[in-house]
Amino acid sequence: PDQWCRLEEPLVDGDGGVIVLDAFLRPTPARRFRHEASRSLSEVEALGKKAKKLALQLQEAEFSIEWLEDVGGRTSLPMSMEEREWERACGGHNLVIPTWMLVSQTRVAALRRSQQQQPHSVALFPESATVNSKMKAKVKIVSAEGLRSFVGGGPLSSYCVCEIPLKPESQVKTGCASGEHPHWRHTEKLHGYRTHDSVVFKVFATRDTIARVGDGRRDELLGEAALAGDRFFPDGFD
Repeated sequence: PDQWCRLEEPLVDGDGGVIVLDAFLRPTPARRFRHEASRSLSEVEALGKKAKKLALQLQEAEFSIEWLEDVGGRTSLPMSMEEREWERACGGHNLVIPTWMLVSQTRVAALRRSQQQQPHSVALFPESATVNSKMKAKVKIVSAEGLRSFVGGGPLSSYCVCEIPLKPESQVKTGCASGEHPHWRHTEKLHGYRTHDSVVFKVFATRDTIARVGDGRRDELLGEAALAGDRFFPDGFD
């Protein structure tokens, strides 16, 4: 449009003759608008495809950098945007996603230097290694509230016992304190503790409290509570 064009058309029954025309084409405003709109839509579609491709490449690069910065602590890679779309389409069931990274030679060389300068051990069975590792643990038993004896009638005197199940050598026992809201403030090392061990707390009334009923039974269990290992390892529990 808006330029001279040469048109050649064969003549009907002209024995191969051709007519040559020089024409200046000028489209109407409506046709010009439709042409420009069609061209703009094509450009937008092409740019959208290019932007999506660049976004995927950018996210893969970010994942690669994040993984390379902590190789020793990572055993898997996060999924990219495209992989997440596949996971959602499959409902997260029976889905196997191959993973690969494009890493430059400079990054590989830097990774090798880091491994040589800071070597680290690798456990073939990390869960077993963690479970069997010996750790130091200390327990602090502060107080209790609202204690009540169901067999004694005298002043309440109580103590608390903390231990790891099936490990009697780990037992920690406070001194006795009186009243329904005793304060023991007892701190002691928990012997035999290993990672992810749970602990059990039991509060007892002493024989002095229950002797008044005259039945000769052992110290009365007033209550108990259990604390799972993952509730206080590795950041503690208050």
